[in-house]
Amino acid sequence: MLFPRALGPGLHEAITRATRAAGFEPRVAQEAVQMQTIVGLVAAGLGVSIVPAAVARVRRAEVVFRRLTPPAEGVPLLLVWRRGDTSPVVRNFRDVATG
Repeated sequence: MLFPRALGPGLHEAITRATRAAGFEPRVAQEAVQMQTIVGLVAAGLGVSIVPAAVARVRRAEVVFRRLTPPAEGVPLLLVWRRGDTSPVVRNFRDVATG
């Protein structure tokens, strides 16, 4: 189960990079846009997946989450806003998010 490259090239690349580092190329049986859908497909017995750690916060009795060893490289997150936006809300959020 894998997130589609077209919708998240950074995440898709991080996952495939982790599989290659472990010595294998993933065989994708199904792609899904929502992480919980991916977990649901795993719960249904349709395969395994590598997902961001935050997905494990929503526990499912029929699914086991384990950290990768060694840990996979993280996916960098970027803050994006409209150029020239002078909104105080945007400015405050940007200030908080970028420390």
